Amino acid sequence: MSDFNEAMFKTKVDNIFIKIYTCIMKQDLSDVMHFIGESLEKELSNIINKFDDYNFNIYESKSCIILCEFNSC
Repeated sequence: MSDFNEAMFKTKVDNIFIKIYTCIMKQDLSDVMHFIGESLEKELSNIINKFDDYNFNIYESKSCIILCEFNSC
């Protein structure tokens, strides 16, 4: 077993975050399904569905994506 490398771990987490963020922007989670479990898939799908429910234009409001979830749009 190899030693833990904090920098490599941080890089992997950053990359996964960017992939998830991009999939939310595209409203398609298929590219990250192998990274996430069923509960996170449901949570992210709910976020995407909320955008649809409120006719939220993701492409014009990219900086608001996380705030929108916490403030219920």
